[in-house]
Amino acid sequence: MNYATDIREFNFYQDYLWAPNDFANLQLWLQSEMRATALARSGGNQSILQGCLPSAGGGLLVAVGAGVAIDSYGRVVSVQAGTVAVAEPIGNPCATLIVLRPTLTDMTQIPEPDSPLTNVPLHEGLTYELVALNGTPAANPVYPTPMANDIVVAGLQIPAGTTALTSAMFDWTQPSVAPAPVHNVDYLTAAGTITAQQDHVDLDGTAASFTVELPLAETVPGQDFTFCKVDNVNTVTVAAQGSDLISGQASWDLTDQWATLKVRSVGTGYRVV
Repeated sequence: MNYATDIREFNFYQDYLWAPNDFANLQLWLQSEMRATALARSGGNQSILQGCLPSAGGGLLVAVGAGVAIDSYGRVVSVQAGTVAVAEPIGNPCATLIVLRPTLTDMTQIPEPDSPLTNVPLHEGLTYELVALNGTPAANPVYPTPMANDIVVAGLQIPAGTTALTSAMFDWTQPSVAPAPVHNVDYLTAAGTITAQQDHVDLDGTAASFTVELPLAETVPGQDFTFCKVDNVNTVTVAAQGSDLISGQASWDLTDQWATLKVRSVGTGYRVV
C-alpha cells in the first residue's frame, strides 16, 4: 500500500469537511435520480427497450437476440445474444419463463476512506445471464414467479412431451417491454420553425401557402419528423435551415391532400425516409 498516496486521497475529506458517509450519500442520491429518470422511460419497471427477441433455437433451446434493457436500478443494460434450454414437460403442459438475471461482481479494490487497511470495491461489474424458469407441469399451468430483479424476455406454453419448440408456443403477453412513447400530433396553418418535440405535424394550407422550417439538424441527431398535408387547396413547404439539406434539396413541397413527408436528421442535414 502506498500510504503517501492514500493520505492525499483522504485529505479530500478533511479539506472539504466531508465525512466518509457524505460521499456515499451523494452517490446514493445520484443513483436514485438516475434510476427515477431511466425507469420513467420504461414505464416504472425493469423492461426491454429494444431487441431481445426470442425464437425457437432448435430442440428445447430458446434463442434470444441482442438488445437493450433497463434494470430495476435504472441502469441501461446491453444484452448479448444467447441461448438457454427449457425442460421437457412430462405428463402435463407447463408454462415457462425466460428471464435475464443480473450478477454483480466487485471490481477494482481500493482502501476504504475511514479504514485504510480495509479494501472495498470501487465499482461493480454487471452482467446478465439467460435463465429458464421452468413451470410445474399441470392441466392448467401457471407461470413461475420471477425474482425481483429479473427481466422477462419470453413466455412459453409448452405441451407435454415436447422435444422441439415452435413459434406457436411463445406467449407474447409475457415479455417486460417498455411502453411505446406517446407522440403528439401538432396542427399548423402558418409559417414557423418546429421544435424537437413536434415530431408529427399536420399542415393545413386552406387559407394560404406557407413554409415550415425544421430545427438545425445538428441539434436533433437521429430524430424523425413526419409532416402530413391535410388540405386540398394550397401548397405547403417543409424547408431546412442554414446549410442543411433534405436529401440534397433545400425544401420539399407537399401539393396533394394527405401527402406525407418523413425525414430523419443525420446531424449534418436530413434524409427522406
